[in-house]
Amino acid sequence: MKRLLIVVFATGWILSSYATTPVVGGQKVVEGDLAAYSTVSFVDSSKMSDVCSGTLISRDLVISAAHCAPQLKRPLKIWVGTKDVGILMDIEKRVFHPMAIKFVEQRNWDDDLRQHDIQIIKLSKKVPAQFRPARILDTGFVIPEGTNLLIAGFGIDMVNEASSRDLLQARAPLLGVTQNRLRVDQRGGQGACFGDSGGPAYLETSTELFLAGVTHGPEFEYAPGCDNIIEIFMNASKFKDFILETAKELGASAPEFAVPL
Repeated sequence: MKRLLIVVFATGWILSSYATTPVVGGQKVVEGDLAAYSTVSFVDSSKMSDVCSGTLISRDLVISAAHCAPQLKRPLKIWVGTKDVGILMDIEKRVFHPMAIKFVEQRNWDDDLRQHDIQIIKLSKKVPAQFRPARILDTGFVIPEGTNLLIAGFGIDMVNEASSRDLLQARAPLLGVTQNRLRVDQRGGQGACFGDSGGPAYLETSTELFLAGVTHGPEFEYAPGCDNIIEIFMNASKFKDFILETAKELGASAPEFAVPL
């Protein structure tokens, strides 16, 4: 699949328009922006290139998409923070949702993966105190349709397709929820694209970002671009039991589920 090939071998980017500037679209996340403290990147440490994105959900736990580099042979680590202020962390273990195992083992992009595209990553140690794990929206909380979600991920240089190592963010409105998935409207020209897989869709408040979704991919597999599509995100709250049970099994700090006040 076109998106999968790029996810595995290239890097993530946020799209706001097809432009000639080196980093495509979105706004660069800087120190002080809330997304800087909980958005992470899968890094091929042999090249220091970004492979996918993810979200810090406890001091030693990351959530991402199951289709992100499940069989990558090169050394994989987690970068926490922005290019300017960040830290490289070792991975202790990765756990894939049971319904996504077929993809992990056979690379079969089927309906089970489309509904359960989740993996949990245990870090070898806790992140430093300056980073802030995102709380996950709790079950029962309904995001109104039309609400803008903040989408974050790491970008590529469109000139030479090398990693820019910049963390970018953009906003796009929620269209609705179907089963385990959030449908987000990127026809306004902003949102996630190739390699942002696994990264967050946050619900913003004035003081906090709540994790609402995990980037999966376009609604239709062979979408030619990313600025005129419906993007699919796994609805993080639907995986509450799996997340908490996995955290306990891994001996990790438990993620928090909450609703905005």
